[in-house]
Amino acid sequence: MDRVPRWLAERTGTTLPLTAVTKGTLVSFVTWLDQVKEAAPASFDRRITGVTVTARRPPYGIEVPKEATKAAREALKRLKADRERLARGRGQAVPATPAHLRAMVTASAEMPRAEGPQRRWKAYVLPDLAVYRNRALSLIAFSIAGRAAEVSVLDLPDIVLVDAGLEVHVPEVKGRPARDVEVAYGEHPETCPVLNWLAYKGAAEEGGLGETGPAFRAVDQWGHLGTSPAIVAQLAEVARRVQDGVPPKLKARVFTATADLAALAGWVSLPRWSPPHWLSPGYWSRSSRSV
Repeated sequence: MDRVPRWLAERTGTTLPLTAVTKGTLVSFVTWLDQVKEAAPASFDRRITGVTVTARRPPYGIEVPKEATKAAREALKRLKADRERLARGRGQAVPATPAHLRAMVTASAEMPRAEGPQRRWKAYVLPDLAVYRNRALSLIAFSIAGRAAEVSVLDLPDIVLVDAGLEVHVPEVKGRPARDVEVAYGEHPETCPVLNWLAYKGAAEEGGLGETGPAFRAVDQWGHLGTSPAIVAQLAEVARRVQDGVPPKLKARVFTATADLAALAGWVSLPRWSPPHWLSPGYWSRSSRSV
């Protein structure tokens, strides 16, 4: 939240506190998103809501006046009418389906030579440990409707094997409350999150996984298990590494921050599913646009 006050200070010579969430600062926030960040207008409304919600929560505890949010959204209307601005951004994440996940986890482990003079000069095959990790990661992310940031902070004690499958504790991330999600065995072994987690964990234990620490860890091209967690950027790389098994429109866009949320919401919002059974994994409300 401090980037906008710094930008305003450069323009006006006056430094405002973070608690100055007013009509003027929210309209300036829209201007900053448009002129400095050059963000897509479709994301502005969500960002405005994020600022107001954060301001109301501890440690700020600020009451944001309704006229401030109204003025910010009025300023946004003009930007949404501009076709050039609407073309910004990568667009909405394409939701993955179980069929897509099956194609991903059964894709070849060979990584082809990348384009460009600074890239590696030959293709190589992903080590088994990296393949097991990628499969378990993608399937558990789907099963818990996990945002990339949530999956990347999972620790080993957060994933517990029980008779019915797995119990996954998703920690609090970016102000979203923590939640516990039950993950059942899958109908198909190749896309079963429980079996793939056990396969990855068993292989990782041989490489020194231990009892604590990040659940999904970095693996180098020689198959050595690291100690650092697989960061959000590496989660996105999972989709790119299995391009042969993913439809063109889905490539490199499966593991955006909310794609697994959209995936689960789109797949289970069919007549045979009752909302109470699947709202909790992604911490949705009934009024969520994903639902």
